[in-house]
Amino acid sequence: MMTEDELDAWRPYTDVIIKMDDERLLTLLADQIGLGLGASEEESRRKLGRAWLNGHLASMKLMVCRSGVVSALKARNEKDIAMIVAALADVIVGSLNKPAAATVALLLARQGLDNICREND
Repeated sequence: MMTEDELDAWRPYTDVIIKMDDERLLTLLADQIGLGLGASEEESRRKLGRAWLNGHLASMKLMVCRSGVVSALKARNEKDIAMIVAALADVIVGSLNKPAAATVALLLARQGLDNICREND
């Protein structure tokens, strides 16, 4: 699993977003991936973030499920949300920038580890 140093590398992202609700995370995601550039209304950016996530959710889930990280977290009975988000984000970061990877990872983690790979088992 992750070392403390690897976890600490994610803390600037995880410590901020963990306190946010899903609606705020979706708005943030749109901004992080550049979808919200022309939209000044928060609701418009949130819709863009939600649409992007809905369009990419299956591939993000498949990525983390194929990596084995979800199984490893479940085997350890991991409860630390920062560790879970960092571990998932560490896989996703190959497809997104680091802040966006952390945001998507948190949205996935909130679904529960038992549910992330359910369709992919």
